[in-house]
Formats: sequence, structure tokens, C-alpha cells
Amino acid sequence: MTKAFAWVPTLAPLISLVADQESPDAVLNDFMAVGFNFELPPELEKSFGPRKHAYLTEVQKWISELEWTAQWELARALAKRMTEKNPHLVRERLDGVGWRFDGSEFFPIETGGIREHVFFPAGASHDAFVHIRSLFKDARRELFIIDGYIDTSLFQFLLSTNGPRTCRVLTKARTVPHDFVSEARHFVRQHGFTLTIRTSDAFHDRQIVLDGSRAFILGASIKDAGKKAFHIIPVENRSTRDEMIRYAEEVWDQATLLI
Repeated sequence: MTKAFAWVPTLAPLISLVADQESPDAVLNDFMAVGFNFELPPELEKSFGPRKHAYLTEVQKWISELEWTAQWELARALAKRMTEKNPHLVRERLDGVGWRFDGSEFFPIETGGIREHVFFPAGASHDAFVHIRSLFKDARRELFIIDGYIDTSLFQFLLSTNGPRTCRVLTKARTVPHDFVSEARHFVRQHGFTLTIRTSDAFHDRQIVLDGSRAFILGASIKDAGKKAFHIIPVENRSTRDEMIRYAEEVWDQATLLI
């Protein structure tokens, strides 16, 4: 069975922009221009609405089978093509999901509020995902994640941000999923991240440190964020923050190397 991948955040608004065109030929031409190839069943060749629906259905299946790097490449190609047609609509659709396209790359614009104390009620998993992704995006050089219950969902966060490609993770050895190390190595090899993972039992709270200078405390593990009510709290007191980061680096130096 083919593995289905979650979509990168910029694809859905771009696909909807293509789908809004009335002509099925225009829809097909736009998708073919970015690499889609689909042989239409003979009974649909002269149809109108059903033909367009068939294209969109197959495109959605195609995208779901692409891993995230390929999806980002597809999104860039589609954004370039649709910008040539209607730059205002492309900007409007991407603004709606917190992204901008400068003609060659995507950039996040949804960083408002990340420096504030935020509460997430139980069930707010999407809001939590968006907020944590915003934290990742706001880093310029490095992410340092302290989370005793990390899993492979971390890779989706890293790929969805277009952020820094250097990440350190400090977790607990006994909670690491059995296939995590193997997948981490494949992730690094394919996507070019500098990812270092070490283990220690020194921490209870989850923390995210951005660029060695800003720190956030999470009341839930990243993989479970939003399943139950929790908080994300920026550490604003400078002396407290500096001591937290100093201690985290001290533990990191003594921790056991996993990858």
C-alpha cells in the first residue's frame, strides 16, 4: 500500500486556484505544466464537469504520494505558473494560510503572537500545530528542541517550515520509537538537514530554544500538542532564560549521542 503524505501548507490554496477555472482544459494544462500526467478514460473525453472532477481527483492522489521535498518543488512550480496568470489571487490565497511567494521561494508571514503566552484547549491540535510551526519558522540559524517524547512527526514540522536546516534534539532514550533513528538517518540523507539527537533524563518540561537566545516552555510534547489542554509560554525574564539555556547546553554536552 502506497504511503500517503500530508500536504505542505501552500499546496491546497494553489490547487484551489487552478480548480476555480471554468475550463477543464485550462485546469489540465496548468497541472501538466508542473509535471502531472493523466490519461482520461474514453467515456469522459467529451464531458465537461466530470472531466474537470476527474483531473482534480487524480491530482490529489498524485500529490498525496509525493514526499514533502517534492511537494515543495511542485508548489513553487505551480505558484510561478499561476502568478503569471493572476498574481493578485495567488497572493490572496497564500496570505490566507500565512505564506508569501517572492517569485522563487515561499516565506511565512504568520509569526504574530509567538512571543505571547498562549493557551490551547483540548482538541485544538491544528491551532497548536500552526503555532509550533510558527516558532520553528522564527528561528534563523538553529532549533534546539528538548522533548522527552519525540517521534517522527518532528520531520513533518521541520519540512513544513522552510526554516533553518540545523536542529538539535534532546530526548529520553527509553521513549524513542524503534524506527526513529533509522528514519532520522534517511531524513538527514535525503533532505540535507544537520540533525543531531542526544538522550538524557535531566528534563521534565518540554522546551524550544531558537538561535540560542529565545526560549519557550511547552506543557505538552510536540507530537501530542492539542490532544489535551496545554500552554506555550515564552521565557521573558532574561536571567531565567539565560540560566535555562546555559543548563540545557550543559546537559547537552553530557548527553548520550543517538545520531
